[in-house]
Amino acid sequence: MPIPALILVLVLLVPPSAATAQDRYYPDAGIRWASSPRVASLTISGIVVDVTDGKPLFASVGLRGTSYGVLTDSLGRFTLKAPRAGKLLLAVSKIGYRTAQDTIEFRAEGGLIAQVGLQLDADCESMVPPGMKIMVRDLVTGLAPATPVRVRIQSDTFVAETDRGATTINPDRSIAHLSFAVGSELPTHGPFDVEVIANGYVTWKASNVLMVLDQCGRDRQPTLRAWLMPIDGW
Repeated sequence: MPIPALILVLVLLVPPSAATAQDRYYPDAGIRWASSPRVASLTISGIVVDVTDGKPLFASVGLRGTSYGVLTDSLGRFTLKAPRAGKLLLAVSKIGYRTAQDTIEFRAEGGLIAQVGLQLDADCESMVPPGMKIMVRDLVTGLAPATPVRVRIQSDTFVAETDRGATTINPDRSIAHLSFAVGSELPTHGPFDVEVIANGYVTWKASNVLMVLDQCGRDRQPTLRAWLMPIDGW
């Protein structure tokens, strides 16, 4: 939704500390944008906030149909360069919020500024942190190992281990469940390397495991099955 550049410049330049909770401006949901001579050509710069309280959001900003995209910083700010002049669909998303998108016209002779307001998705009010279930079984007996099980999940930017107290094993010794939060400030869904370790067994490993999350961030990853081979063999 294009808006007059002067109004948007004033809104973007006023720091949050300059206004009280009563008179601070909270934008409507959606994307507001305008031309700006202060921004480089084929580039859009702006801020993403929560429409309820004006809080800056860590979100994904991208151009649909292209590989161009960025993440906002800790203050909700972003700068994104377009691959070419013309109309492109800008989409801004964050888990637990409704995606905002609008067709933006990029011009070779100037840049753009934008203000994005995201609204919480009502269907996500009961969302829980995504996790990963791993069913651990002895390859010989078909039961969970009687010895303690340790699970390690790692990616380039995330590590979780069960020795931090995150493991629960069902009474029937069938499932070891490692539960961890992806993190509201870390949009990492994999790929992960997974290791299942138990005394007396060969370490079980899996690579490039992806977490499948819905728009609310809830886990849709099928349960992994780790069959452990006893070190003594059959």
